[in-house]
Amino acid sequence: TAKADGVFLDAAVVYSGASTSTLSGINHLEGEIVDILNNGNVERGKTVIGGRVTLDVATTKAIVGLRYQTVIETTDLEAGARAGTGQSRPKKLSKVWLRLLRSLGGTVATGGEDRRDGEQNDLLYRTPENPMDASPPLFTGLIPLTLGAGWQRDAVIRIEHDEPLPLFVLGIVAELETNG
Repeated sequence: TAKADGVFLDAAVVYSGASTSTLSGINHLEGEIVDILNNGNVERGKTVIGGRVTLDVATTKAIVGLRYQTVIETTDLEAGARAGTGQSRPKKLSKVWLRLLRSLGGTVATGGEDRRDGEQNDLLYRTPENPMDASPPLFTGLIPLTLGAGWQRDAVIRIEHDEPLPLFVLGIVAELETNG
């Protein structure tokens, strides 16, 4: 599926037709704040008034709906230690690689929701080959992330995504140091 065709919004309405900067027929979202995938580009935080929403840029293909958040959180990663199991021993996550399939958007942090070491790190997709006036294409491959995580008992990776774009995580590889 092309990036502009993916429906990753709740209660979504799909528009395809003549160029327009106003989308109507979204009465079921009256008063709600919606996101829009406009010809494959994201427009966020528009309020539906009178069953209509006004776009920043005219569109021929749009998906309008409510944002939702996806959270992926690993269990405590285990890499073993010289003295046996790594469970309950201090661990340090220094680098993570995410294997993604046709994805855009998302953030990564170490630690779970209640024990996060730092802020979420944006997944970066743009390369010098991508024009600056357009959204980058969907990405397939490995994205490396260097994390500034300190020593912690639970080596947990937390991925968050709330954009009207796909995020398919096929695998997580971590560089993990275990004390003991």
